[in-house]
Amino acid sequence: MGMHRPITSSFPSGHAASAFAAAVVLADDDPLGPFYYALAGLVAYSRVHTRMHHASDVLVGSVIGLGLGYVSRSAIHAAERIQHTSNGTASIEAATP
Repeated sequence: MGMHRPITSSFPSGHAASAFAAAVVLADDDPLGPFYYALAGLVAYSRVHTRMHHASDVLVGSVIGLGLGYVSRSAIHAAERIQHTSNGTASIEAATP
């Protein structure tokens, strides 16, 4: 009983990256957050289980997705802060020691 090779050699897994990026953005202040991450994990697992990717493809795709998700979430928060300023322009708050 040998190991089966994946059908493709696509690196990294775009499905895993997209699923985890979406999970990070959707889970922000949402009580369904754990569900989004579980769903992303299921997508990642399915890519290995169906032999579309090696586990390393999926792992790297998941890490990339998490990183892009956090960057996207930060950008969304920054845009919300800008939108909520009184005159609609960005303001830089001075840090107090």
